[in-house]
Amino acid sequence: SVALPMQLITQEIAAENAKRYMGNHKVVFHYPNGRDVTINISIEYCKCLPEGASGTWGIVYDEEGNVVKHKIECEQNQVSEI
Repeated sequence: SVALPMQLITQEIAAENAKRYMGNHKVVFHYPNGRDVTINISIEYCKCLPEGASGTWGIVYDEEGNVVKHKIECEQNQVSEI
């Protein structure tokens, strides 16, 4: 995943930023002796999250950015949806 500051991130900006990283990328390592090594990287999935919120973002939202509903067990065996 990649991250953006909280004051800048929206669902649209997050999706656009994640899309930038997906696909094939070429990385060239330049060694001090003049040798170059090229590595091809393929990124199949990337998610852009708010900085510092990556732990909770995945719990609150699904992959499309919709709020995920969770069921919790309350007193007297009641189940509530939050």
